Amino acid sequence: MTMVQERVPTGRLMRRPTGRDLVVRRRFIAPIGDVWAQLTDAPLAARWFGTWSGEAAVGARLELRAAGDLATGPDESDGGGGAGAPTAVVVDAPQHLELVAGGDRARSGPWHVQVRLAEHLGLTELTLVHHLRAGDRPAELGPRWEHALDRLGWSLGEVPIEPAPAEHGEATARYYEARDPG
Repeated sequence: MTMVQERVPTGRLMRRPTGRDLVVRRRFIAPIGDVWAQLTDAPLAARWFGTWSGEAAVGARLELRAAGDLATGPDESDGGGGAGAPTAVVVDAPQHLELVAGGDRARSGPWHVQVRLAEHLGLTELTLVHHLRAGDRPAELGPRWEHALDRLGWSLGEVPIEPAPAEHGEATARYYEARDPG
């Protein structure tokens, strides 16, 4: 029998005046340009997250289709967005990318994620902020984002074996559930 060791979650939940955010950070031993390419270059993004269509340029819209287990969940028909495939908007290359998808009746407003990059002393810090909607469950979303960012590390060559979804399973869900102020 193969044992899967769950990874330690790194995210946290934060209150803001209009709701709450799920924030997950990772540091990569890579230049900011390499990490940005993993986010915006279609063949590289397909390795760890999903496929893009469109041109990655400031103000451009890219259509995203999350792959495999990253696309499963309450809104699985559209890659997690609610109504229509998520689009990415390059706000400020190579520091800021936003993912947005239309809202749905069960939740208030659109699905909205910001990804920011900053390079310091040869390390690139990625900060992912998922602005939670009413009804969004961090115990479902947190493990998915943790897994996605582990796969990004794998794609960058920092994780030797491709991470399995089970590595962010029940313990990670409980981690987020315990931190969910509701």
